[in-house]
Amino acid sequence: MSADRNFYDSKRRLFGFDGQTGFNGSIVVHEGVAYVQEPVKSDAKYYKLTPKVVGKIIATALIDGATKVHFDSVTVSVNYLVQMLGFVGKNGWFSDVLSSTEDHAFDPNHPTPGYFVGEARKLQEEAAELEKYARGARGAYLTDEAADADSRATQLRATARRMLTQQ
Repeated sequence: MSADRNFYDSKRRLFGFDGQTGFNGSIVVHEGVAYVQEPVKSDAKYYKLTPKVVGKIIATALIDGATKVHFDSVTVSVNYLVQMLGFVGKNGWFSDVLSSTEDHAFDPNHPTPGYFVGEARKLQEEAAELEKYARGARGAYLTDEAADADSRATQLRATARRMLTQQ
């Protein structure tokens, strides 16, 4: 079952990693990778990937010296999982597309949540250019132009921030 994304379902309070929303309770660490597998048999124990369970997976990986966690179809770093939990705690949602697109490249070490990553980056670049212009304008004593450029840059950064934190 592939969902082509890692996500957090706030209604069911569980995570999905490329469609995998649970595992058999066993975490096997081998050569620096913690393996989290879905049960093979339908009558086997099944643990939902809740925030608490993901925290236990992180703890087990760290205790056993693993730097990566492999779910059935996707491998991410322990760092990715920690940042993902922090994002969910702050924003209440999470969705990271696994396929690379024109404006998004999946990074298994750093989550890039949302669907507007490329657009947001373009707005941030535009804001940086406006801020650079404003610094030059202030140096030339063009305070009104500098204030206008700073204001537009602030608006662009706020829009980019909203784009990155909405589902």
